[in-house]
Amino acid sequence: VIMEGLLASAAGPKGAVTKTISETNAAVFAILDTPIEVCLDRVRQRRLARGDERPLNETNTREKWKQTRQTAKTLFELGYDVRPIDHTRAYEDVMDILRSAE
Repeated sequence: VIMEGLLASAAGPKGAVTKTISETNAAVFAILDTPIEVCLDRVRQRRLARGDERPLNETNTREKWKQTRQTAKTLFELGYDVRPIDHTRAYEDVMDILRSAE
């Protein structure tokens, strides 16, 4: 199962998503290491591409970025398999995880 990180980060270690995954004991939480400035630039580019030229309020994206990192840290501390993914080669890193799955 592949889930979007900023949305899944809100699930946390006690969330329904995490509880369901933990029942199988066969989960990998892959977290992109994308720097916040790259994330913000990408959000701006997507907005411009759809014609939205309003200035970006960065607060929500910055908070979700922090939350994602905190969730990854917490899951790791709880013993989950959390792996950083190099944002410059995300496809290759994710495919390596999928190929190595039993």
